[in-house]
Amino acid sequence: MRKTCFRNTCTLFLVVITLFATSTQVWAATGRQLAESAIAALKATAPTTMTRNVPTLGWSWFELNYNDETYPLTVDFVGSNFQCANKVVYLLPGGGVNFRSSFFTPIDDNLAQFFRKAGYLVVGITAREDNLPPGAPYAAMADWGLHKHTSDIGKIIGIIQAKVGLPYRIAGHSFGAAYALDYAGAPAAGLEKVIALDIYSFDPFDEDEVSNSEVSYEAFADLIDQGEYADSSYSDIKLLMLVSLLFPNIDSGESRSDLGLPGNFTFEGLLYFSMIFSSEIPGIHTPLTGLAGDWPLVQSYAAGEYTFALNPQDDRYRLTLSSMSTLRDASFKVGSGLVPSALYRDFFAVNAYNGACTINWAGIGTPVLWVNTELGYGGNMYGATEILNSGNNEVLVALVPGYGHLDILSGRNARADVWGWFLQ
Repeated sequence: MRKTCFRNTCTLFLVVITLFATSTQVWAATGRQLAESAIAALKATAPTTMTRNVPTLGWSWFELNYNDETYPLTVDFVGSNFQCANKVVYLLPGGGVNFRSSFFTPIDDNLAQFFRKAGYLVVGITAREDNLPPGAPYAAMADWGLHKHTSDIGKIIGIIQAKVGLPYRIAGHSFGAAYALDYAGAPAAGLEKVIALDIYSFDPFDEDEVSNSEVSYEAFADLIDQGEYADSSYSDIKLLMLVSLLFPNIDSGESRSDLGLPGNFTFEGLLYFSMIFSSEIPGIHTPLTGLAGDWPLVQSYAAGEYTFALNPQDDRYRLTLSSMSTLRDASFKVGSGLVPSALYRDFFAVNAYNGACTINWAGIGTPVLWVNTELGYGGNMYGATEILNSGNNEVLVALVPGYGHLDILSGRNARADVWGWFLQ
């Protein structure tokens, strides 16, 4: 009896070891084995540094820095240990954040895990600026505009696809959606669908929005000329997330006078106000433009309610769709939190239609799903019309009512309300 039990235990151990071993045939590979094969391909083209290797019973997560330039790209892989993956999805985070903060928080319930469970190898590609260490010269980001980001993404996808050869989708949130659309403007073998999540694209006949885009483009061009190579707003939010956790009821020093109210916000109140009324917060370009920092935003990074009182200590607030603890956890995973000024400059040029930077809408021939949020960037999805007018009839747009910009990723009901569309 004991010998039989021992033999069975040894057999199980050998099976597990075999499954975790280096890739076998790619066409019959598990998600983990595909990830290992892709990592080997990346290692063959540039020095790499493995920063995460996290196996669990059902899935594995690898993270590596791809050191092809002074500041590396970060590439994450999430794959099933026992389930074969028959497709790949590339997830592209927005400006100032990374794969872990956008798509992998909480670690066991997120968009990456959703795709993994649906039979995908999940690959996250995080921009170089996330890896700029404190004290690094911001001048390195002077030319890191839209097409530079797209080129970096295309390089990683090309290496991995040459190895795994599976159909793939590319999904991006915020500026990540801009990268995805820009990438799809050039022919890409095997690209099955583009999923753009909450990014703005203005109608060229909307004079106010196009004019504001031109003013913003010129402001960021001036900022670059003045040596302001990056916006650190997301670093500030990360710091506020921490301070508000430690000192929630302490005076933040930020006045409420613009609201016609006495006193200053508490740190916690300021955090909730910043998430719920995000479109009111000034930005790096505000002194030059007179516009709010993220002026294309309708209202909120996260939908919520805020009731003001005469005494700031009596303010009441809550998020209605996302958990602040989840958003706080995500913020702590952010790296530098920097967004290159060149990236803002280029995307405002796209929306100003001034020719300084363009997305090749007519070149997007693959199916497109473009999903915006009502309180995020709203119904500003004119690029989808450009794609349709170019002869691509497989374009679907949707507006998620009541959702803020981040709720599409972190909302409690996002899986039921939205995510199912991504698999169609």
